[in-house]
Amino acid sequence: MIEVLVAIAMAAVVLVALAGMGTKSTSNSGMSSRQSQATAYAQKAMNIFKSLRQAGWDQIKTYSGNYCFNGTTVSAGSWCSIPNTEYSSLVVVNKPGAVALTPEPINVTVKVRWYEGKGGDAAVCGVGYFCSVLTNTFIRY
Repeated sequence: MIEVLVAIAMAAVVLVALAGMGTKSTSNSGMSSRQSQATAYAQKAMNIFKSLRQAGWDQIKTYSGNYCFNGTTVSAGSWCSIPNTEYSSLVVVNKPGAVALTPEPINVTVKVRWYEGKGGDAAVCGVGYFCSVLTNTFIRY
């Protein structure tokens, strides 16, 4: 009788451990999927600036400061939601203009974030948020 109780207890411990592993695996899979989607949105925003640069320096040089990427276009603003998703974005365009540099650089950083509830990098994305960050420097030749 004792052997049966011990066997049942051991089986219960093993089942709880397996359930925990399955939950963690599902969580990691979801996190990876959200990271991939955030990176795709960030790349889409960066492609807008690449297109502006290819259209000519006069197109991109008018941008400076913070912008919002709504999933299709970039407009002035700060963090904003990408409609019908769990993501928000911020595009920061700066020109190191304190020193006259030749060639003239423009730095573009795109951040796309989502809320996980805990963890993340508070300094980069905000408390409880994870994000994908892309940076590119465009140069006038």
